[in-house]
Parts: sequence; structure tokens; C-alpha cells
Amino acid sequence: MDRLAAKGVGFRALHQGGMDTTSSEGRLMLNILASFADLEADIHEERQADVNTGTGAGWSDPPN
Repeated sequence: MDRLAAKGVGFRALHQGGMDTTSSEGRLMLNILASFADLEADIHEERQADVNTGTGAGWSDPPN
């Protein structure tokens, strides 16, 4: 986004409550949403790693 902003390009979502990266509030919202997306991806990777090693609370064999 920084490279695009340096070239004077902005993002404006017309149907999403007026998200506009040319304003400071719009850039803040985009960064918050990106941070949540990163968090979700990290949590997913951690859970998958736990399941793959058998240390997580993922799928397990049914009790006998």
C-alpha cells in the first residue's frame, strides 16, 4: 500500500461504509483489519502445527 500511496493511488470502498485510504481514518481502519487478518492466519498456523504434532486440541481418535 505504501508504494501505491507514494504514487498517489488510494483505495476507496464505495459500499463498505466509505473506507478511504486517502484519509488518516481510512488508513487506520485498513491497518486494523490487516492486523486482525494476520492474527487469524497466525492462530490458524499454530493450531494446525499443534494438530500435526498431536499436542493440540484438534481432531483425535474416538475413545475405545
